[in-house]
Amino acid sequence: ERKAKEEAERKARKEAEREADADDARSLRKTPSSQARPSLVPPPRPRRQRQRKSTKFAAQLEQVLPIVPVRKRISRMGSVPISQEVMTPAHKNKKRTVFDDYDFLEPVGGGAFGQVMQVVHKDAGLARACKSVAIRSRKHFSG
Repeated sequence: ERKAKEEAERKARKEAEREADADDARSLRKTPSSQARPSLVPPPRPRRQRQRKSTKFAAQLEQVLPIVPVRKRISRMGSVPISQEVMTPAHKNKKRTVFDDYDFLEPVGGGAFGQVMQVVHKDAGLARACKSVAIRSRKHFSG
């Protein structure tokens, strides 16, 4: 008697599940194509603006170094007279390092402003490329 009751309950549950599944299938078939169907993929989460948290290092740094406001300074570079020593080329009265340290072999390429040469370092024996740019005289720069 007890077993018969349990069996009847199981059958009733199965039948109810079948009917629910059939109802779901029918409702999906009846849904017009213009009506939105439930998506299987969840919508993307809205992005939250994260606030930067102070790290241990930053907290320790704040304890060691005081926070000082920045003061604006007026530049006085324009008012300082420039001596002739500053205006002379750096290579004047010095050895020409590129030409003294390298052997120039052959041109590799060229352009409007100069050419690229294959060079070999005299001491190390390393092959490199050196770009030589033509320097124009002062008359080209003065109006």
